[in-house]
Amino acid sequence: MPKFMKKSAYLFIYPMLIIAVIGIIKYLYINFSSILLSFSVENEYGEQVYTLVNFEKLFSEFTNSDGEIWRALINTLKYFLMYTVKNLVSFVVAYFLYKKILGYKAFRVIFYLPSIVSPIILVGVWDSMLSTGGVFSIIAEMFGNEYRNPLVNAATATNTILVFSFWVGFGTSLLMFVGAMNRVPEEILDAGLIDGCGMWKEFFKIMIPLTWETLSTMILLTTMSIFTATGPILYFTGGQNDTNTLSFWIFNSTRNGMENYPSAVGLFFTIAALPIVVGCRWLMNKVNSDITY
Repeated sequence: MPKFMKKSAYLFIYPMLIIAVIGIIKYLYINFSSILLSFSVENEYGEQVYTLVNFEKLFSEFTNSDGEIWRALINTLKYFLMYTVKNLVSFVVAYFLYKKILGYKAFRVIFYLPSIVSPIILVGVWDSMLSTGGVFSIIAEMFGNEYRNPLVNAATATNTILVFSFWVGFGTSLLMFVGAMNRVPEEILDAGLIDGCGMWKEFFKIMIPLTWETLSTMILLTTMSIFTATGPILYFTGGQNDTNTLSFWIFNSTRNGMENYPSAVGLFFTIAALPIVVGCRWLMNKVNSDITY
């Protein structure tokens, strides 16, 4: 390699290595500091004293079904379940788009559009539709029903945000699944058609096994967020009306100056998620692990 090319390579490699080292140091420092904070509290003199009181507080909250952490955990699991169902529904929708059913171009626009438009705009439109005087309010009044914004009602606020998150989250997973299906060799599908393989049999016997790597990866990524799953809570309610998730509660608590207890909560649920993720990874590898094309 000519000397000038070596110098050019060094000019690229060394700055990238420096950036990588800085990133690793920052990552280790932030996480190590978070672990220390979880085992400490601030005394009356402003000093950090190491103790297990944060974890004792967390375990005591588990005994209170009306506690803030319990409500946040339940909401988090709702989001996790919603994202899991969304992945499965996205896979089915992707198959129908791949098969070019009647009106598939219109459906493709409907499902992809939320991924193109800014989330702030979508939240603003959704919030306007739900507010008093909005579309849903007008429809309710047409039928003589009293309307109340579901975002200001603790019984319906979280479910309303879940519906919004389900709709706007289709784009990315659809692109992944349709791309995986487009890679399936046409010869395999033609052979199945000759053998009398219908659409649903093709879906379960051919498409799922041959795209399992992509589907299992999406399921695994969703499982990794089992205790961090959340939605656009800050935009809609700011955590009011019992809409907190664990992730948003930690964010909101640290934003308000509380660090030690949120660090303990985050560390506990990170450790709790580890065996779940490892088990899911093992299970995903056991299913159709030998199928290649």
